[in-house]
Amino acid sequence: MGDSQENNKEKSRDKDNYVSWTMEDTNELLHLLVDAMNRGLCDANGSLSKQNVERIILPQLNAKTKFPKTYSHYLSRMKWFRNQYNMMSTLMRNNSGFGWDPIGKTFTAHEDVWKDYLKSHPSHNKLRGKSMVDYEYLKIVVGGGVSSGNNFYRTVKELIPD
Repeated sequence: MGDSQENNKEKSRDKDNYVSWTMEDTNELLHLLVDAMNRGLCDANGSLSKQNVERIILPQLNAKTKFPKTYSHYLSRMKWFRNQYNMMSTLMRNNSGFGWDPIGKTFTAHEDVWKDYLKSHPSHNKLRGKSMVDYEYLKIVVGGGVSSGNNFYRTVKELIPD
């Protein structure tokens, strides 16, 4: 019985630490991650270390958000990024007729193409007609893509706090 009570306490603590992510928070994190990767702050396998996330990414993110984010919030959002990227890349990889509108940040296709795709992937309905996080950025951050540096807009001094 003690284990059950401890598990309930842990779940309660997790709910207390719940922080909602707005689309602005999410996009800001994604931009910060792309910038950090453009700066070469990732390790040999393309990931950012906990130290770099806590020292560089989170302070800048928290300066712009209403609710402070921790490293565990970062990990949770990275999992969400991977899920989004997997859905998006499945759509792009396995289906002709789809395109990506980088300005509207939406997937484009004719009505019949969407109907056929959603028959086999009904959970991907949220990809239709909704503005998403930037697919190209997701490709860089979680998809193993290569950053061209075109979206590089912060200086080293801005990235590394005093």
